[in-house]
Formats: sequence, C-alpha cells, structure tokens
Amino acid sequence: MSDTTPSTQKEVYRNKNGFAQFPISSPAVKTEAEAADCYDLAHFVLEEMGTYFPTREKMKELSETPQTLASVKDRIARLTEDYQRDLAKLYAYCVQEQRMDMNDWYLQVDDVKYFDELPSDDAWREYYENLEAFHRRWSQVQGSSIRNTIEQFRYEHLQTILPLYKQRGILERAEEEARINRAARFPQSLSEYRSMDLKAAQVRIARFLMADPAKKEMMMTESRWAWRQTQPFVEEYGRNLDFKAEVQQMIQDVESRDPRNRLQNKT
Repeated sequence: MSDTTPSTQKEVYRNKNGFAQFPISSPAVKTEAEAADCYDLAHFVLEEMGTYFPTREKMKELSETPQTLASVKDRIARLTEDYQRDLAKLYAYCVQEQRMDMNDWYLQVDDVKYFDELPSDDAWREYYENLEAFHRRWSQVQGSSIRNTIEQFRYEHLQTILPLYKQRGILERAEEEARINRAARFPQSLSEYRSMDLKAAQVRIARFLMADPAKKEMMMTESRWAWRQTQPFVEEYGRNLDFKAEVQQMIQDVESRDPRNRLQNKT
C-alpha cells in the first residue's frame, strides 16, 4: 500500500520561494567583494538585458487592447525567445566572472615567499592542502551564488510567463467550445455551410441532406435540430442542382476513402 501521508515542506525552503542560502555565506552580512559582485551583476543586467520602460500612452494602449489567443501566443513566443537569449548572456557572464576569480586566486599564490618558512615537504603538503580546501569552500560559495542568480532569473521568467500559459489555456478552451457550438448549428445558407471549419460537421450535414425522411427525422432528434431550422437549407439543396452534385460527390469521396463510412450510410 502506498504511503498517503502528505509531504511536509522542508524548513530550509520555508518563505523563500524555493531558494536556500548556502550555509557558508551569511545573507545578513555583505563583504566588499560581495557588494562589488552585486554591483557588477546589476550593471550587466541593465546594460545587456534591460529594456526601455514603456510610455504612459503605450501602457494605456496595451491595457485597453483585448487579449486574443493569437496575441497571447505571440507574447509567449517573444518572452520565451527573450528569456533564452538573456539566459545565454547570463551564463556567459557567470562563466567569465568565475574564470576571472579563479585566475585571481592562481596569481595570488606566491611560492617564493614561503620557501624559508616551509622547509619540509610535509609542511608544503599541509600548506597546499589547506589552500585547496579553502579554494573548494570558496568555489562552493561562488557556485551557490551563480546558481541562485540563474534560478532567480528563471523564477522571475516563470512568474511572468505562467499566467500567460493559464490565459492561453482558457482562451483555447473557449475557442474550441465556440467552434464545437458552431459545428453543431445547422447552416442556414450555402455560404455558411461552406465556411464550416469542421470537415466532419460538413459531412454530417451532407448526409442529412441526402437522407430519406425517416433518416432525417432520426438525425434531427439526435442533433436536436428543429424542422424550421433545417427546412430552408433542405429547400436550397433541392433547388440548387450544382450544390446537390457537390454534396453527392463529397459523400462519394468520403466513402471511397473509408469503407466504414459506407456501412454507416447504409444503416
């Protein structure tokens, strides 16, 4: 039997939106180096990833423009493209910063000045082990900072784009429902029939037009069509010989492609 006990939130992530501070780094204290890194990152973001703030007139225009499925999809595509481009820039920036820091650490080690103070091999070994341990700890802190920077950027992107995905789903369901409702309606004219975007709905109407009175009555009951709703188009079908030939040809084409439709039409 599977465990149905609900999982509990880890205390380290509570009220942090999923982010945890690396334990070596203190979030309450900013060293000069950390402050400089924050400044450099902010300058990079503004310089390479910033955009112009829209004018008041532009914001008013955007707020008054009705949201359509096409416009929401377009905005999602543009945001995704911008995010991928900016994320590549951010990765390049983080790699460059880490390379510069590692190079600085390498150049800071002066072996010559320790020759007299560390005469034995064991002392040298202990010195380098301590130095490497310090570098590993610092690399963990720096790696955590880089991961947090990238994850925060991703988090902000998701905060922007997830509501759009939700809105897209709502609009898609509404559009699909409207399309189904249009397909369920019986056309009142030839132009309305030809503008139906569901091929199956057109075939159903064509079968109705070609059916005998008993079959018509059964289809009207199944589709909840009223006699006065169907009669004008039935009369149009009877008068228009070209349209009648078009309908009959379409049914023949459908049945020739799928033998199951022939059986359905005979029942």
